[in-house]
Amino acid sequence: YDKEASANAYAISNQQSRVVIKVYRAGRLANLGHNHIIIVDNLYGIINLPSEGNQNLTNTQVELAFPVSQLIIDNTYERTHSGEDFKKNISLKDIQATRNNLLGKSLLMANQFPMIELEINKVIGTLPTLVFETLIKVRNHQSTQLISAQTSISKNQITASGSFSIKQTELGLTPFSLFGGAIAVKDKIDIEFLLIANKLSNQNSG
Repeated sequence: YDKEASANAYAISNQQSRVVIKVYRAGRLANLGHNHIIIVDNLYGIINLPSEGNQNLTNTQVELAFPVSQLIIDNTYERTHSGEDFKKNISLKDIQATRNNLLGKSLLMANQFPMIELEINKVIGTLPTLVFETLIKVRNHQSTQLISAQTSISKNQITASGSFSIKQTELGLTPFSLFGGAIAVKDKIDIEFLLIANKLSNQNSG
């Protein structure tokens, strides 16, 4: 029944989807640091609905991934439109330093682990409020999170939106810290998402 499975496949649209990660400063000298806003780019993935469609979504399968090297860090437009926490101007030099820290060997180790991957194998609840049991793979570390989303499913499109907080330590990361923690980054980060997936046309049918 390969044809049936592919008849319920939707592909994530990077152009229409949006994932925003907010990272906050901490420590005694926090005012010397910055809050950061990170946008996920080049997100791709597949959503496979069970063959009975959206009557029973429990066994919906979702796979998502994005390259860490293409994260967009502290884009001026994004900062301007993200409220008081992000109003502070950041120099290009500071943005580059943040990028180097984020992708370097103390955090994401981009050279060794180029992708962050998410896998959903279990869906709880009924539309529109679903909870996704999500396996998150960062570097060589895996953790499971329950993520709630307002979800709509139509013949041609799936939309899921929501927000959640997660600790960097839960992802196997050690939050950035300088001078014995006088300048640091909070363990907790906030993530907002809008995922839009469009029906894959089934070229084998007919």
